[in-house]
Amino acid sequence: MTTDITPNRFIPRWLPDLFLPRRLDPRQSGPGGNRFATFISYKHVSSTGFAMRLERALKGYAKPLLARPRRIFRDEKHIAPGIDLPRLIEEALEDSEFLLLLASPESARSPWVQDELDLWCRVLKRQERLVVILLDGDIEVDSESKQIDWSGTDALPTFMAEHLATVPLYLDLRKLARLEDIGLNDPDFKRAINGIVARFRGIDPNEMLGEENRQYRRNLRLRNGAIAALVMLTMLSGGFWFLADSARREAEGQRQVAEEQKQVADSAKNEALEKTREAERSLANNYWASGISAEEKNNPVAAAHFFARATQKYSDKTAIKTGRLKLRTVQTHSAITLDALLDIGDAQIIEVSADGSRILTWSKQTWTPIPNQPGWEQCEFEHECSGWGKPREFVAVRVEKEQKPSEQQELFQTTVWGDDSYICTETSTSPTFRDTSIPTSFG
Repeated sequence: MTTDITPNRFIPRWLPDLFLPRRLDPRQSGPGGNRFATFISYKHVSSTGFAMRLERALKGYAKPLLARPRRIFRDEKHIAPGIDLPRLIEEALEDSEFLLLLASPESARSPWVQDELDLWCRVLKRQERLVVILLDGDIEVDSESKQIDWSGTDALPTFMAEHLATVPLYLDLRKLARLEDIGLNDPDFKRAINGIVARFRGIDPNEMLGEENRQYRRNLRLRNGAIAALVMLTMLSGGFWFLADSARREAEGQRQVAEEQKQVADSAKNEALEKTREAERSLANNYWASGISAEEKNNPVAAAHFFARATQKYSDKTAIKTGRLKLRTVQTHSAITLDALLDIGDAQIIEVSADGSRILTWSKQTWTPIPNQPGWEQCEFEHECSGWGKPREFVAVRVEKEQKPSEQQELFQTTVWGDDSYICTETSTSPTFRDTSIPTSFG
């Protein structure tokens, strides 16, 4: 079949035909804009099965794969409750290009078929577009006049004699009428369908057959191409899925490796920390043993020093109590803040001096305010130098107290020893002592 489309080497010649159903079938909508290619008139019940198979074959014969099928009117598909059937049939006949009559004695006697033929031939005067398919009965044709012999014809209504001056196109399919599974794979049925569609198209049946074969090959190529494309897309999607899954599994493996490395690092860190703590505990135990030894030798200064160092090496906040002496770490990894308290009745020994000649004590009875200093109170302590066989001596130490803005905050008191060797810092809850001769921070 020729086309008026300019050939293009980049576009297959058969591709435009796939999307131009009206060019391939100009009568599908009729020259006057008819909605239906044909109207099938038949006797219900006896010819319904054949009418359905005929409709299906006509819709798809020589049709491009992507084109819409031909519109065929068969009244059973349009019947609905409350519909005006006579008006529906009248409108469908007016909008049909051809009338396809399934002729039989039953249809010839059917009032519905007779009304349809009368409207088609007498009112619309389209008898030249009547196609007859003989399913049962007889249509006799005089061999000399080539006209219908109505005396021997029972498959057509007799009133059609006045409308049919010549024999219309009719196909004898009586041997196929009773077959249940009939289709285009049957040569006789395909030949009949080819002739009917050729009549619709206004071309020779041989040309129609050639067009159908070409269209079949086009559809087959397109179908195979679609299948190949689908297979290719399936393979590509499978490949992409495989790559994505591989990437996912690789990422999962890397995540697991990272987690394992983190666990190893954490384990090594914990092990190192535990070793550090063990070393600190071992060193603290040595300091502690040295403190006990110094205490046994009646050397309180050395004992206090070793006990302070022992407490300093413990990174936790565990209180250590031993006999008279209590050592406590107030805050981890900060300036050394230790208590070294020794009860001596109504006073407490805070610490002894570096040379062991003085002991710093504190009691409420020895607190003496000095007034007339805004925001501060200067007080004097009595500090006795006694114990462990040392001569008794009193020293005066200046103490400053700052009242913070919030009444609920603690008092802050600092005492500096006369030779700057010791600093005692005290709040209402945590009195602390620091030896300035040793480092003020530790790791």
